[in-house]
Amino acid sequence: MKLLRETIRKLLLEGRGMNTPDQLPPNTVVVIKDDGESVQVYYGKKEGPRERSENPEGHLEALLYSRTIHKGECGNALMISHAYTESGWGPVLYDVMMEYATENYGGLISDRSFVSDEAFEVWDFYAHGRDDVQAHQLDDLENTLTPTDSDNCYHADVAADFFGDGIDFGNPLTKRYTKLSTRMEELGNRLVIL
Repeated sequence: MKLLRETIRKLLLEGRGMNTPDQLPPNTVVVIKDDGESVQVYYGKKEGPRERSENPEGHLEALLYSRTIHKGECGNALMISHAYTESGWGPVLYDVMMEYATENYGGLISDRSFVSDEAFEVWDFYAHGRDDVQAHQLDDLENTLTPTDSDNCYHADVAADFFGDGIDFGNPLTKRYTKLSTRMEELGNRLVIL
């Protein structure tokens, strides 16, 4: 059953034009670099993983939300602060970042200041199209949903960009995402942690 589910998931991803780890060129690895201030996930060179790959190109950077200028804790999540990937190569990096953030922090959230239309689609797909990803609702800074502060998160800028004034808690950008480490396991020795 697990193999069938993984095969269906792979077909769905490929059908959406998304590449999978088995399509990586032989000289390319996925690298995780956590310096305590930020986490980077990028395509690196197998023989020198500190160098970024040129085929494919792609990198994500995330910051611990509670260390940013925003208020709230956002469940101790990492917040995407920079993203660039070649077409089709983003999902592998996002999955690895989310899995690492789940294991070592409180999960992953979108940037709180700006999210492009393309990035919004990524978060919407995580919220509604992936049964292997868990979406956790985050509260606002006024505790509208829960009396606890640990789930409070700043939403105003990203919510306003997509939905105007006010916060729509159905918006995928108001969620914190977690995922089990299936993609990291799938990469095996093609995953390097510096």
